[in-house]
Amino acid sequence: PADFWGHGNFNQAQDSGCLGVGATPGQLCCDTVYEGNVTRHSTLRAVGSGSIRNEVYLFTRCTVCTCPGGETGCYTTQAPPPGAPLLDDTCSIEGVTGNFSMGFGGHVVLRLDRELQSGQVGVYDFGVDNALEARSGAVDMELAVELAGVNVSSVVQPGEGHQAPLFVVESRIMEANVTQSLPYMGGLNVLNVTLRVNTPLIENSKVTVEGLVPSSTPFAVTTKAGCRGSTIQLDQQLLYGANAVDQSTTEPYVSTENQGKRHSHWRQEVHNGTSLVFRTLWRFSAPKTLQERYDAAAQGDGEPVEWTIVHTGSQGEEYYKRGFWKIAAPTGGIFSQQVAWGAATGTVDGTVLPADFWGHADVPTRSERCGSWYVDGTPYTSDSFTSRMYIEDAPVVSVASPGVGLALVEERLGGDLVLEAKAKLDALAPLSVLVRVVNPMEAWPSHTPSLRIASCASLHAPSLSRDPSGLPPGVPYAAAGDRLPLKVQPARVFDPRIGQSNPYKAATNTLSVTFATSFAMDPSTGSLLVLSNFTGASFPTGVIPVADASSPGHAHRFGHAPGESAGHSGYWDDALKQLTLHVVAPLEVATPYTFAFSIENPPTEQGPATVRLRAQAGVSADAVCTGDAERDLSAEGVSGAA
Repeated sequence: PADFWGHGNFNQAQDSGCLGVGATPGQLCCDTVYEGNVTRHSTLRAVGSGSIRNEVYLFTRCTVCTCPGGETGCYTTQAPPPGAPLLDDTCSIEGVTGNFSMGFGGHVVLRLDRELQSGQVGVYDFGVDNALEARSGAVDMELAVELAGVNVSSVVQPGEGHQAPLFVVESRIMEANVTQSLPYMGGLNVLNVTLRVNTPLIENSKVTVEGLVPSSTPFAVTTKAGCRGSTIQLDQQLLYGANAVDQSTTEPYVSTENQGKRHSHWRQEVHNGTSLVFRTLWRFSAPKTLQERYDAAAQGDGEPVEWTIVHTGSQGEEYYKRGFWKIAAPTGGIFSQQVAWGAATGTVDGTVLPADFWGHADVPTRSERCGSWYVDGTPYTSDSFTSRMYIEDAPVVSVASPGVGLALVEERLGGDLVLEAKAKLDALAPLSVLVRVVNPMEAWPSHTPSLRIASCASLHAPSLSRDPSGLPPGVPYAAAGDRLPLKVQPARVFDPRIGQSNPYKAATNTLSVTFATSFAMDPSTGSLLVLSNFTGASFPTGVIPVADASSPGHAHRFGHAPGESAGHSGYWDDALKQLTLHVVAPLEVATPYTFAFSIENPPTEQGPATVRLRAQAGVSADAVCTGDAERDLSAEGVSGAA
């Protein structure tokens, strides 16, 4: 091989008894050492002699990966069970400094490279991998010295306590913490689990974070044998009833067992055989029960959804879609006769397949009907694919362990995440696991996850340390304790302020509004703002212009009616003294937005009105606007103003 390191004769096809063909008598054929693509030749070429010496040693593996009582993740036999950590060779001696080398029978050998005078103290170090189990007693050591052919030996006096040679403390978790990055509804939140263990985690060790996210509840399975209800296509049927659905269910079925379960999200997983092709996270605009979700999807435009698709079948790309999921109401013992299980831009209703559809659907124009799943509109067919649907509150988008070597191997329905060490991880090395989740669409108490490690030792942290008063870095409007895992703030309006341009009676007055919300507002969810209680103000009922009040401006994000693309307008009700603004371009969570509009002041003197602002986007929040104390009207040229 081109990268060979070692010693060998690679000319045997032409050699005779290891003498090179045509070579000078006595010239060895094995006189070459290979160091990758570099060859080094011996300078001594006499037959039977040479400067090359190739020594091969046999080391017995140490059976140190044992646990009393056969605890989880440990084994005591030489043949470990399938999936258990690989036995680590902890008997090898690792030279650190000096000229030590490995000998036989547990010896290490040092050849002095300089003279050591009588009475002079010599300090020489060598390294050894500690055992992967606790050792409380000192190891007996003897020092043997050969001086000019005379052997002298002495028992080595060991240190005490932890200084005793090869004393090994009990394995334990030194540090286990968890924090989060975002405390707001429906936001993409990163849960950061950090840990340090005082023992190496050998290959195949399992790290389980228990209860990190809320549990998942399966409720539907579709296959090539059925993905929608039908009174005609009886060989492709989707039954609907109270039977339970779990991960072992193979027949198409939609369960009503948990129809009263309140939730914020669904998770869809499409498998081809045992391989996950992609998963889709369905984020709804408000918490509902399963039955309420079906009812909403069967009415009007359908149920607004934001989809996140993780294409695990390629390089883990993520795709985002917004639209509506629309079905025909389930009837009798079959599910909707008009349904498509998946994501696309616009309306997903089972009648026409969108060009960018990801999921499972019955397409009447295709001969295989429910026999295909779709990746970005492209059909794929097999006999063993399934699409499974789960009810969730905080679905996992991805799990990563940057630069560490832990990989996700199992995501359990109870909210546990199981990771596996793909290589040996050093003791005391800081380990970090980043779990991206979508927050629930309602206020949520923080979680208290626990941690288990199954390696040569079975370790358990009953609860991960949390930061009860910390603030997530760089998150506006965060409060003390918002770093606690999966703590979600209730729906609220942040810092609602309103200021005016003119304080005089019957004058045209431009009112400037600033606000932010703890949830995103999107046109697809019917999001709107209502400002009320403008006592004494007047403007003709109808469309009212809305202007920018800052740079960059935000007025284009508001319209007087849903879907009004031009923006820069609202609807004024003069009888109610109320302004309604429909959101026609997305508003991000915890982001300040400003706009302005003009009305006529009341004809008589009055105190400031108590203006209320209501933000609605599936969820809703109310707040009283405070006066904009930052404005100085006299500095803006308003005569007599303060």
